[in-house]
Amino acid sequence: MEREVRIAIKNALDKCNETKTPKICELKSTQKGYLKVESDILGIMLKNSLSPSEAIAHVENYLNDVV
Repeated sequence: MEREVRIAIKNALDKCNETKTPKICELKSTQKGYLKVESDILGIMLKNSLSPSEAIAHVENYLNDVV
């Protein structure tokens, strides 16, 4: 199950839209950033029962609020 979720997250991140989610796109370009974003997305997915794409939008909003 974990493998499938990580694959779903990767597939969603592979479709990263630099206009809609610029911070996510930038972070995922390094291994450290990818692992951080993946972890954040997974946590939001589990906590809120969201899809990877929905969780990506939440992480982007969070990053916009803190940065």
